[in-house]
Amino acid sequence: MDYENAKRYLKELEQNKGMVFGLETMDRLLSHLGVKKNFKSVHIAGTNGKGSLCNFVTEILIASSFKTGTYTSPAVGDELEIIKVNGENISKEEYAKIFTHAIDVSKENGIFPTA
Repeated sequence: MDYENAKRYLKELEQNKGMVFGLETMDRLLSHLGVKKNFKSVHIAGTNGKGSLCNFVTEILIASSFKTGTYTSPAVGDELEIIKVNGENISKEEYAKIFTHAIDVSKENGIFPTA
């Protein structure tokens, strides 16, 4: 699935099936994807300044030789800004690859409803 099809699929899924609230669904998906839960992280929340603070923390960690991954939502402009590695947006190809893999795993394990 390419980037445009991935965006379209996600929009259709949300419109047709709604949102699934709670962490249980995401826990199941992450488990099937082999994502470890015990990674070091910084959770930034609040009303104002989250984006700026996130950028500051990311730059400090990069300058300290850490590899960083950032997820922010919702996107302000382009959806590719939601996921960053070392402060850089992922490519359309990376987005499509990640999304397609997650959807395939979801379908195989009955995790998310399909569009």
